[in-house]
Amino acid sequence: MRGSTTAGRRRRTPTATSSRRCASSARCFVSNRAQPGLSAAGALLQGIKRVFILGPSHHVYLRACCTTGCEAYDSPFGPMAVDAAVTAALGATGHFQAMSRKVDEAEHSLELHLPFVAHLFQGRDIQLVPILVGALTPALQGLYGEIFAPYLDDPANFFVISTDFCHWGARFDFISYDKSAGPISSSIEALDRQGMYCIAEQDAAAFTEYIAKTGAPERAVPWRRMRQSCAVPC
Repeated sequence: MRGSTTAGRRRRTPTATSSRRCASSARCFVSNRAQPGLSAAGALLQGIKRVFILGPSHHVYLRACCTTGCEAYDSPFGPMAVDAAVTAALGATGHFQAMSRKVDEAEHSLELHLPFVAHLFQGRDIQLVPILVGALTPALQGLYGEIFAPYLDDPANFFVISTDFCHWGARFDFISYDKSAGPISSSIEALDRQGMYCIAEQDAAAFTEYIAKTGAPERAVPWRRMRQSCAVPC
């Protein structure tokens, strides 16, 4: 088995120097799963022993986060063990549900990052902590942020956040078009970059405001009280 900015805020363009400075201290990687960029993060992964992979749920509606019941996930580079102790500790908080085997195997938001993680850590003894994320209220975002904060503080841990950002089209009941941005593709890109900016700034309030104002069906994992730097590939 597979086992930009919100309104009123000026967008800053990262320089090469600021990007390198951010990346050098990053402990969390937010990556588009349609074009994963985790391979660019190799220099960040020295001393890492555990990789948390968080991805949004596509096959079941959740108002919480879920852990896996599997002992390992398969990848093209071989199986990767799941950290049973950390998974159990998260479950013991009472705020995590357990994924069914069917949901676990069907979910692509976690699966598509496995080859990149496995390739980067070939020959190294690491363990995975897969987390399926549901539709969280700001209050629940704060709750899970507090739960994950100690793990973010641990230099042996690295977080991979799976997203494909804005889902645009009638299928997703979202066809907002800002003509001032140019063609539709540019309008969609502008929406994505607003969300990316909020995440890179670790501004949960701004991200929540961005979702509320635009109505964008973002499939990202917004955290509140994230206390470490994030690398957001642009």
